Amino acid sequence: MSIVKVRAKIAKQGLPKDWSVASDAYGLWISARILVPFLAAFVAAPYLVAITPWFAIPVVLLMGIYGYKISFIMHDCSHNALFVREAVNLWVGRVCGWMVGANYDAFRQTHLLHHRYNGKGLDPQHGEVNGFGGASRGRLLHHLLTPLLGVRAPEYLLGYGGGFLEPDDTEKAIMDRVNDVSRRTRTMWLAGTAVTQLMLAAVVTSFGAVLWAVLLYPLAAVTVSLFLARMRTFAEHARPEGVETPDFTRSHQPNWIDSVLLYDAHFNYHLEHHLFPQLPSNRLKALYRRFGEQYHSDMTLGSSMFATVAQRVIDARS
Repeated sequence: MSIVKVRAKIAKQGLPKDWSVASDAYGLWISARILVPFLAAFVAAPYLVAITPWFAIPVVLLMGIYGYKISFIMHDCSHNALFVREAVNLWVGRVCGWMVGANYDAFRQTHLLHHRYNGKGLDPQHGEVNGFGGASRGRLLHHLLTPLLGVRAPEYLLGYGGGFLEPDDTEKAIMDRVNDVSRRTRTMWLAGTAVTQLMLAAVVTSFGAVLWAVLLYPLAAVTVSLFLARMRTFAEHARPEGVETPDFTRSHQPNWIDSVLLYDAHFNYHLEHHLFPQLPSNRLKALYRRFGEQYHSDMTLGSSMFATVAQRVIDARS
């Protein structure tokens, strides 16, 4: 059953009105538990690598994991669902974007396109999860693992490249709107990013004492962060063989390994989020518990994101 039909079915039964109300306390908690470890890695890095350069490995991993998880703060802000006030969501999203070098305003527009065109040609994530029907195991492994080599760095630096089909007039109009947002906010984004990255560089190098440590976060961002993002996206939206539903979306049961590496802010309930994007993420578990039996199947509810990806690779033709 498509997301549109499931949404209509649940809407007839009615959602509690208080579910749509964001919580500042929840927003602060999510922001703190992601940003504190992220920033702590910068503070600790120069002291750790001064002991031995080998400590750069755990530092890069920590930066990569929590730099990637900052996208969950930006995500919830993009739906005006992390904090009560719209202006707070906007500026928290922008500042977080400066930390990871992303233009939040363009990120928000692109993400809303993903919801509107989930699984279709206009979906910015189209190339991330579609076109793998009947793919060989080697092709899947290449797609999933090459981000660890930094091959997505140009995409990261130039903006999300998506996976669009040949553009038609509709797509051109949509992308013109996204690009217009990017142009209008570029100066502020570049200035904010420059100042923020200079501050982070000063901290991670202990104000110039360990200059080479300035390379740690860029390395983490274009390898670990982009690898984790691809793994999660593939687990959430890659259609099983034989399934033709274009807006296919999968949720996963809570799993501690996934929660450490792949998701935060209840993002494991991804089908629930696509059903009602306006709901704050702290309500997604309640949505699943109350209505999940009406729409979930074995294909739409996995035990683990890593298990979902691994099974898809195992089932692929050799």
